Amino acid sequence: MKYIFTLVLSSFCFLSYAQKPEDNEKARNIYYYKKGFIEVSTKDSADIIQIITEPDAGEKLYDVQEFYKNGTIYFAGKSSEVHPIKLNGQGVFYYPNSNKEFVANYVSGWRSGETYHYYNNGKMHLVMDYSIKDSLNREQHRKVSYKDSLYKFEYDTIGKPLVEDGQGHFVNYNERLNKITEEGDVKNSRRAGEWKGYDPDYNLYFNENYENGRLRNGTATDSLGRKYVYYNRFKPADYPRDSKGRFVGYMLNNIHYPADARERNIQGTVTIGFKISDKGETFDYKILHSVSPSLDAEAMRVVKGTIGWKPAEVYGRKINSDFVAPVSFTLQGQ
Repeated sequence: MKYIFTLVLSSFCFLSYAQKPEDNEKARNIYYYKKGFIEVSTKDSADIIQIITEPDAGEKLYDVQEFYKNGTIYFAGKSSEVHPIKLNGQGVFYYPNSNKEFVANYVSGWRSGETYHYYNNGKMHLVMDYSIKDSLNREQHRKVSYKDSLYKFEYDTIGKPLVEDGQGHFVNYNERLNKITEEGDVKNSRRAGEWKGYDPDYNLYFNENYENGRLRNGTATDSLGRKYVYYNRFKPADYPRDSKGRFVGYMLNNIHYPADARERNIQGTVTIGFKISDKGETFDYKILHSVSPSLDAEAMRVVKGTIGWKPAEVYGRKINSDFVAPVSFTLQGQ
């Protein structure tokens, strides 16, 4: 008998919930996440509880829902896969007060078409349009800026239009609606000219220049007056060792299916989390999802063998970042 195995590595996205976990009798998969959607092992240490329910008879998509820690709804939608999730169809995110935050349609994990954003008082804030073709990233984090995003309409908190039919001056506020975090002109539904703002997550002020929606350059200033020049707001950590396939290529070339797991037909996805420092060094390895001792050990061995990472950057500043590697072992016998 001949065996082959496949390795699947993918970045994971996040989701949420509409029905309390204890009320969902069909739930088969429950996961816990901290802020930033880093998986944790216990409910007590989690900020978000994610529940994935088996599809109904004749259906192909799993129900995916998440709760805030206090049990209120955070997200409800559908996924074609489990851990990591790949969103398909409509997904709805909610504020802690249970008002809708935004509604989007997804195709294989990517935003597609019009997305509706709301203020936490329930009023419409923003209507965007997303194209799958040129999106920079899947919806892993709502701060991701898509180079192909189109600004259709924007309204202030009392309903006054700021952007109409893709023309106007965009203004965005923090959650308390008491500080401008970003503003700039919109022409033909795209960013144009100078945009400026403040990112409270990184305590940085920034000025950026856009042409037809594309960021040409930006300068950020931190609290100590240090300046950073950048051409992308966010650059994820990158593994440059293997130019063909990079991290995935390295894993495929170095991982081996353990003999005991192969003989016992043990399959599954081992999920490993670790951190990448601002110097490109890796540390704090954890098995977030276990399959078997031998598969866990093999996945961990190869992941730990990676060196030479390029650290993530935000506004041109190198930062520590988290990386999650789902490693799928699959046997096919002939």
